[in-house]
Amino acid sequence: MLTLRSKFALILVSVVFSLVSVEVKAASTKTSQLPEVYRHWVNEEVNYLITDAERDAFLQLTTNQDRDTFIDNFWKIRNPDPTAPANEAKDEHYRRLAYANEQFGFRGANNGWRTDRGMVYITLGAPKQIGRYLNTKYLRQMEIWFYQSPGPALPSYFSVIFFKPSPAEDFRLYSPYSDRPEKLITSNTAVNDQPRAVRMIQQDTNDEVARLTLSLLPDEPVDMHEAYPSLQSDVLLSNIRNYRNLPENRRLLEQRKSLLEGVTHRILLGEQFSAMDVLATRDGENKASVHYLFRFLNPQDFALAKQPDGRFYYSIGLTATLLDPAGKVVHENNRDLSDYLSAAQVDEVQGKCFGVEGRVSAAPGQYQLRVVFTNQLTKQSFTQTRPIIVPEFHHALSMSQVLFLATENPKRDSDAASPFTFSGIKLSPLGSDNIAIKPGTPLRLLFQVWEDPASPASLEAKKLDVMYIVGHLSSSVRKQEEQTLERSSFDPNGNLLVGRDISTTDLPPGNYRLVVRVTDPETHETSTQALGFQIIDADVFRMWTINATGN
Repeated sequence: MLTLRSKFALILVSVVFSLVSVEVKAASTKTSQLPEVYRHWVNEEVNYLITDAERDAFLQLTTNQDRDTFIDNFWKIRNPDPTAPANEAKDEHYRRLAYANEQFGFRGANNGWRTDRGMVYITLGAPKQIGRYLNTKYLRQMEIWFYQSPGPALPSYFSVIFFKPSPAEDFRLYSPYSDRPEKLITSNTAVNDQPRAVRMIQQDTNDEVARLTLSLLPDEPVDMHEAYPSLQSDVLLSNIRNYRNLPENRRLLEQRKSLLEGVTHRILLGEQFSAMDVLATRDGENKASVHYLFRFLNPQDFALAKQPDGRFYYSIGLTATLLDPAGKVVHENNRDLSDYLSAAQVDEVQGKCFGVEGRVSAAPGQYQLRVVFTNQLTKQSFTQTRPIIVPEFHHALSMSQVLFLATENPKRDSDAASPFTFSGIKLSPLGSDNIAIKPGTPLRLLFQVWEDPASPASLEAKKLDVMYIVGHLSSSVRKQEEQTLERSSFDPNGNLLVGRDISTTDLPPGNYRLVVRVTDPETHETSTQALGFQIIDADVFRMWTINATGN
C-alpha cells in the first residue's frame, strides 16, 4: 500500500518528468527545424561536448552565417593553444568520435556514439587500461576501463564497468548502487544476496574486480563482507554523463571566452603544458594546510626576459583560489612574483622545468583548488584545478595523497609556513602523479596518516600495516613491499608523516601504477591511494621552483 509520502513522491516525479518532457519536446522541435548539417553537428558530433547553455544559444540562431560563426568560436574557445596552426582539442574530439563509431555499436551503423562505451570514450578519451572478462564461469560479459587523471572535475583515479545484461544487448554502464553485484551474475543464485555475489565474482576473477563492483573509486573504503555498494560511485557516473556541464569545465570555458573577447592579449593555454599536485596535511591542533606545486612539463614553456644590461628576470602573476563544492570562493590569494637571476643561476636552471610552490590554510572540508599562473612577459596564462579533501580533526583512519620527492638531501627552513616544510625540514616535491624517473632511481614517497587523537601511551604496542604495490600497466611485472607503523609514533593530534624509498633497480622502463594501502589489523579499516609514474631510459627534466608564500 502506498503511504502519503510515497504518493507525494510519485506525484512529484510525475510532475518533474512532465516538465522535462515538455522541455525536451520543445528542444527537439527546434532541432528538427535546423538544416541537416547543423542538426547533425549539434545532435551527433558535439552532443557530449556542448554545454546546455551553448546548445540553447545555438538553437536560438536564425541564419547559417550565425551558426557557422558560433561553430568557429565554439572550437576557438576549446583550443588549448590559440597560436598553433591546428586545433588539438577539435582534432582529438573527432578522432574519439570516429573511433567510437567504428568500435562500438552495430557494425556499419555508424552509431557507436549512442552507446554507453561510446559516450564514455568520447567524453574522457581512451582509458589507461582495459580489463575484459568475456568467458567467465559465473559472470555476464564485462569490460573494466581504468582512468587516470582524465580531467580536473573528476577523481585522479577511477574505473568504469560495462556489462551485457543479455547476449543480445549491448554493453551498458554498471552502477554499484543501482545495479548491485547480483546483476553481474548470470544465474539466480545470488538474487538479493550481495555478499554471495561478491564471493562469486572473487572466485571467477580476483579481489580487485570484486572490490570494483562495490566502488569504482580505488581510495574509497568498502566492506567486502557486508558488500554494501558505494553511493559515491553513482555521483562519479552522473558527473561523467554530465561532464560538459560540470562547474569546473564551464568555468574554464568562461575564462577562455572572456580572454578571447577581452581587450587584453593574455592567452589561456590548456592543461597539457602544466600540471599541479596537491597535498593536504594536518599541522597540529585545529590547524591544516593545502600544499601545492604548479609545474611546467617542458623547460621551453616558461620564458625569462633579458634586460639591456644583460640581467635576466621573471615576472609572474599567481592567483590561488579555494572553492567550496558549490563553487563559492572560500579563500583567494593574488601574488605578483618577480626577481632577477644571476648569470650563475641562469646557467643552473638551463634545461630545467619551472615550478611554483604554495601553501594555504584551510578548515576541514571538500574543496577545489584553482591556480591561475600568468607569465607577465609573454602574456600567457595557465590554469589548473584539483579536488582536495582536508580531513576532520577527529577522523577515522585515513591518509593524504602520496607525493613523490626528489632524492636530493632536504634543506632546513625555519619558516613553518613554507610549502612542503615539516618540523623545519624543507622537502623537494616532484609531483603526485605521472612523474618520470630514470631506471634505478629510487621512488621516494611522502604521505600523512590520520586517525583519531589519542595519547601515545594508549597506543603502545599497537601497529598499522602499510602495503606498497607497484605494477606495470601492460605486463605482469609487479613488486610488493610492506612496512609497519608504530601507532605510538603518532603525535597527540593523530597525525604521522610517513616517508619511504622504493627501489626500482628490478623494474624495466614503462608505465607503472603505485598503490599504497594502510590497514589497521585490529579493526581491518583501510585507506588507499593510487598514482602513476613512468620509468624512461632517457634524460629526465629536472625542476627549479620558487616559493609563492614568501615575502
